[in-house]
Amino acid sequence: MTNLTSSRIGRVDRAMLLCERKVRKVGSKTLKWAACLSLIAVCGAVAAGCGSTVQKSKGRIAFAFPYTTVPVYQPLIAAGRAEAKKRGYELLQSSSGTSASAQLAEVDTWIAGGVKAIILFALNPQTMGPVIAKARAAHVKIIAYAEPLTGANGSIVFNNTQGAHLLGKALGHWVASHGGKAQLALLEADASGRQDYIRVHTAAKIAEGVASGISVVAGEQANTSAASYTVALPMLEAHPGISAVLAVTDDDILGWTRALTTLHRAADSTYWVSYDCSLPVLQEMKAGTLKGVDACLNVPLIGKDMVDAAANAIVKSGPTVMAPGYTAAVTGDVAGINYAIKYDK
Repeated sequence: MTNLTSSRIGRVDRAMLLCERKVRKVGSKTLKWAACLSLIAVCGAVAAGCGSTVQKSKGRIAFAFPYTTVPVYQPLIAAGRAEAKKRGYELLQSSSGTSASAQLAEVDTWIAGGVKAIILFALNPQTMGPVIAKARAAHVKIIAYAEPLTGANGSIVFNNTQGAHLLGKALGHWVASHGGKAQLALLEADASGRQDYIRVHTAAKIAEGVASGISVVAGEQANTSAASYTVALPMLEAHPGISAVLAVTDDDILGWTRALTTLHRAADSTYWVSYDCSLPVLQEMKAGTLKGVDACLNVPLIGKDMVDAAANAIVKSGPTVMAPGYTAAVTGDVAGINYAIKYDK
């Protein structure tokens, strides 16, 4: 408000100076007043907002995130929008959903529409080469999200190897302290990305190294609550002895526990390990209705960092590569759970 007001006052001063100069050239007193009134009217219009000084946007940054229904999306996009506004940009969000072809079409539209940068969570990373080449030709920066992309201008890829070690060891120790044997189910992502593979399969191998009695008896692709529920029902019916589940994301756990309820089994009848620390899962952990370990990311910080990486790439100054690490939230550790919950608000 102060800058806007002072700017308008500056315009008033300039108009009044012009008025004074004009009056000197007019001989008649009446004409002097007429000249002044005319110019003051112009001055008033300027002061009222002609040539507004509201800061013009530096451009648009688009965020291609397919899973807009998952719980972590809202704190993620909120933090991203806040940082974009702070840096002078507008943040666009995706509406293409989980269709790879729709994502490609949306990215093409953004490039043609002149966005400055695209933060891209690619559904099919292997097909993104031509898109990235098109973006580069149009001087649009690409920031890879969750999975590295060849030719991108930057990335925000989580330290999934560290997260896999965190969860794998936790799962292995739980099995070792509960008889040394467990039938394990895996819920992995639809995409064939290496980072999702690390999240699930690397964690499973580490767990097996801690407790050799772990046996993987079933695995399906699912990265939403609805998909998880659909695949969990036949998995649990075919393998009623499943005592642990390792999931690529928390949304899978919500679907898994719903399947347990449908089959008249308690939500805590299987131990689980997962990623992302979504608020619904953390709240269930805090209440004691879910037993397991969650690998947590500071979601608001990721939202900020992804926009910073894009803005830095645009201006060619500052870091464009980020690698956030994980902390663990464990059932029974109320302080740790509360610490993780603040990330999702």
